[in-house]
Amino acid sequence: MASILHLGVRQTAAAGLTAALASDAVLDGAFAWVCRRRRDWPADADIWSFRRDWRDERQCLKAALLSGRFRFGLLQRVTKADGSEADLWSARDALVLKALTLVLMWVLPVSPRCTHIKGDAFLLRPADAASLRR
Repeated sequence: MASILHLGVRQTAAAGLTAALASDAVLDGAFAWVCRRRRDWPADADIWSFRRDWRDERQCLKAALLSGRFRFGLLQRVTKADGSEADLWSARDALVLKALTLVLMWVLPVSPRCTHIKGDAFLLRPADAASLRR
């Protein structure tokens, strides 16, 4: 009986995190971050079509996240100007990874010594943050 109760709490918590992940505030914040990070990318990069079609993309992405059908795509290997190679997420996948970060930063503890998010984290309004903590 205790394991069934524990499973119910887990499912409720997971549903709350999924709803937060698919919320307009989180998706729009992640979208702004991806657009800012990729603003100087070449004309043939996927960010430009993703930006152009954002209204439709957001609805499709939201439906995929809420239904549990979202899947990350393959990384794309590119050669940089200096000859080195890098593996890149698609704009859509980068947005979902950022959205996950935005949601989980309110749930998981962050060490006071953590420096990799300072100045780079998108901050939600206090009302949005409170809804994620419930």
